[in-house]
Amino acid sequence: MHYVISDIHGEYEKYLKMLELISFSDDDVLYVLGDMADRHPGGVNVIKHVKSLKNAVATLGNHELMMTQVLGIHNSPFAGGLWSQNGGDVTKYELQFECSKEERRDILEWAETLPEFIDVRVGETDFHLVHGWCGNDTNERVWPGPRPKWHSISPLKDKTMIIGHTPIPLLYGHVREYMSKLESKEEHIKIFHGNGFYDIDCGCAMDHPLRRLACLRLEDMQEFYM
Repeated sequence: MHYVISDIHGEYEKYLKMLELISFSDDDVLYVLGDMADRHPGGVNVIKHVKSLKNAVATLGNHELMMTQVLGIHNSPFAGGLWSQNGGDVTKYELQFECSKEERRDILEWAETLPEFIDVRVGETDFHLVHGWCGNDTNERVWPGPRPKWHSISPLKDKTMIIGHTPIPLLYGHVREYMSKLESKEEHIKIFHGNGFYDIDCGCAMDHPLRRLACLRLEDMQEFYM
C-alpha cells in the first residue's frame, strides 16, 4: 500500500502511532510531504526515523528549506530570522545541542537532496505529491498554498495533486468560525477534498485541541487520523 502524510512538525509520538494505526510494513511505501520538524520538540527524531526507512520517500517542505538555508552548506545570513519566526528554534536547538556533528551533517545533507515533488501512479490514478502547490521553482512548490484558498482548482488536468503546508482551517478563511463549528459538532479537522487536489495538513502545527495528524492511502483514498 502507498500512504501519504505531511506536516508532522515534531509530533513524533503521533507519527509513530500513525504508523501503528495503518499497520505500516516493509511491503508498504510512505510518502512524507515535508515539514517534519519545527514548532514542536521531536522534529529531529521524526527526521531520523523517516530517513532510516528504506521504504519512505520525503519531499522538501518550506521548513526543511529554511533549516538548510540556516545550517546547511549553502546557508544564507538572512534566513535565521525567518526560520525562527516559523518555529525553527526548537529544531535548531536539537540539531546543535542534542545531535553529534556527524548526525547533524547527515541530516542536513539528506535534507538538501530531498525532491521538490513526486509523480507516482497507483492503480489507475496518477498523483502529483508536493508540499505546497505545483509550480515552476522551489519557492512556488514549498511556500504558496491553494490560491485563492478554498475554491482553488488544480491546474494539473491529468493528475490528482496531494499537498500539505496549508492548515485546512485556513482554507475556509475564518479560522475561529470554522473551529467553533467543529467544536459545536464535536468534530476534528478533516482532510480537505478540493477541485483536483487533496490537502492533508490537519493542523499538527496548531496550538488547538482539534488538531490532528492525517494520512491518506492512495489505493482507495481511505483517510486515517491520529
